[in-house]
Amino acid sequence: MNVNSTATPVSNTTFSTTAARAKRLTQRQPLVCRACTKSKVRCDKTIPCSRCQKRQIPCEREEVELSSKRQKIALIDEEPEGSAVGIVKPTMVAGPSEYRVKQTVTSSSRDTTNTEHSDISVAPVDANSTSQKHGSRAAFENLATGIEGLAWGRHQCVQYPHRHCSRIETPSDQTLRGALSLNLLAELPDVQTARQLVDFHVRFLSWSHNVLHAPTFLRQCEAFWTSATVEDGQWLAGYCAVLSTSAWSILNCRKCPYDVDVVNFAPSTGSMFDLMMDILNSEQFMSRHTIFSIQAICISGLVGNIFGKSDLLTTLVNAAIRIAQCLGLHKIPDEEPGELWNDTLDREVGRRLWWKLVEMDYHSTPYTGSCSINARHFTTRLPLNCNDEDLVGHDASYLTTSTYSIIMAKMSLCIPKLLDGLSKSDDVASRYEHVISIDRQMRKVVTKIPSAILRDHGALGTGPEWLTLARRTLAITAADKILMIHRPFLLRSFQSPAYLFTRTTCISAAMTILREHEQLCESNFECPPIWVHSAFCVTAIVVICLHLLYCRSSMTSERRLHYEQLIRSAGTRLSLSKNDTMARRGVYLIDAMLDVELPKLTSRDQLIDDTTGKAEFVRILNRFLEQDQQDACTNAPVLSLDETQLAVENQLDDFDTWYHQMFG
Repeated sequence: MNVNSTATPVSNTTFSTTAARAKRLTQRQPLVCRACTKSKVRCDKTIPCSRCQKRQIPCEREEVELSSKRQKIALIDEEPEGSAVGIVKPTMVAGPSEYRVKQTVTSSSRDTTNTEHSDISVAPVDANSTSQKHGSRAAFENLATGIEGLAWGRHQCVQYPHRHCSRIETPSDQTLRGALSLNLLAELPDVQTARQLVDFHVRFLSWSHNVLHAPTFLRQCEAFWTSATVEDGQWLAGYCAVLSTSAWSILNCRKCPYDVDVVNFAPSTGSMFDLMMDILNSEQFMSRHTIFSIQAICISGLVGNIFGKSDLLTTLVNAAIRIAQCLGLHKIPDEEPGELWNDTLDREVGRRLWWKLVEMDYHSTPYTGSCSINARHFTTRLPLNCNDEDLVGHDASYLTTSTYSIIMAKMSLCIPKLLDGLSKSDDVASRYEHVISIDRQMRKVVTKIPSAILRDHGALGTGPEWLTLARRTLAITAADKILMIHRPFLLRSFQSPAYLFTRTTCISAAMTILREHEQLCESNFECPPIWVHSAFCVTAIVVICLHLLYCRSSMTSERRLHYEQLIRSAGTRLSLSKNDTMARRGVYLIDAMLDVELPKLTSRDQLIDDTTGKAEFVRILNRFLEQDQQDACTNAPVLSLDETQLAVENQLDDFDTWYHQMFG
């Protein structure tokens, strides 16, 4: 990797711009940063301080030589690196000629946003701080558990953020940090290419996950590109996740305006994901907990599924949930009056991370069958509806970079309720009534979505450049969530007229997804693809194919041909998607389902010419259809038409009517 194409190799002692200057001899270490000292203004004495962060200027303390400790400092410098216990060590990536990560000790590392080592909250440093008083009370209430946890090697973090915690480090923690290999760093793109990929992510993709504070991340990137330093080795994992997601979207963009180097790097999107995993593992993310690893996992959700790594992603998300709980992200207290900027920033990023994990966990329940997060066991409130520049909360109707993620979080809260209700009763009628109830709740959530992101009001040049993409993505996502709610009764709806409402709702939602997907694929660079587009397109294809399998005999030839053409057109669009395992399998699924008819099952022993993927789907479909016919012969209990369809009438609008009212 060309970490810095212009910088020359430097030694460990020259990373700071002040290292070469003569140090002033004084009796105490200054706590005020250089910028505040020069401007003669009040400093909050953290690095970086809130004033420098808001002004987006470098923040550092003056390095001085302590007259009373000159001899002691000389002795410490002679000790082997890393021999001090209880000191947090940020990773320093060596110059481009060395390609390795070195560990150094800095006095300002306590002020970083992340938790370098596991913490236990103890007596606050400043008893006058209101936020520290809250942490002190929480620490006292959990003191017994914390003391016992030390014997287990588990450090309870009862308060987030951890700026006012005392660092407690076990001997084993000191050996967890290692140098990143040459192979890892050599795979990263040069600075010019990386800069464009990061810019693309901030402009077009970050709104979809919202786990980064963009100004902070950009400042960290600039430090990495110019001085070859990072706050933590795990930060590089999130950096690779950003590169991977941007590269995949650019790879599949129409009329991409970026230069040839970015386009040539785009096929490396999969290797960036693998590099992210290598860095996480080499940095011991499972035992050394930081928010950087959680950010990396959340961002990698944009590409994990399309790379065919859904099981890995599910495991990573569950690991991230536990890491977040160890860091205290599930119990972040509200802001205190007069709170410092750094504390506010840490809390907001923590809330965003936690609620992104909630969303990812709840939306995966159709495949896991359970939730890892219990809604009654966390107290962290929703993130502010704010922009990154000022973190000032706005009314829900105001469009910000946080709007979409807040909407997704609210939608996800309906899913655990669906799961709980379905598991409480074996009575089919009660279960179906519960599905209808959750459907109604989901539609209420959609009605409260700000109109600015729901519909295009025709005002040209207004809104952020990601708004069109967010609006169309939201339309697809809302339809998919209705499908998710009705999925438990989807097959029954094709078998019995009692569930006609579910059938018509799911078919209409699927048609809507395919229609929106077609419009997205015809868009130019202003709507780059993201993973949910192809994923939900495959979901819609399954619904329409099931409709063809079960209802083919009752359809007119024109209607049947219309559905088949719709599906094959979707398959053609999916086949054009590059580095997309989900899209490729969707094409196999289309071929298999359109070739299989319910009355005439293909023999399991019949050879299939397309051995790359279609044969697997045909075998699965055969087993499914055979089992389906057996279930039909057993007269499985279903509701009568009077018990359900009449009850549903007048309760909910037809899906198409409701959808057009909402999205225009």
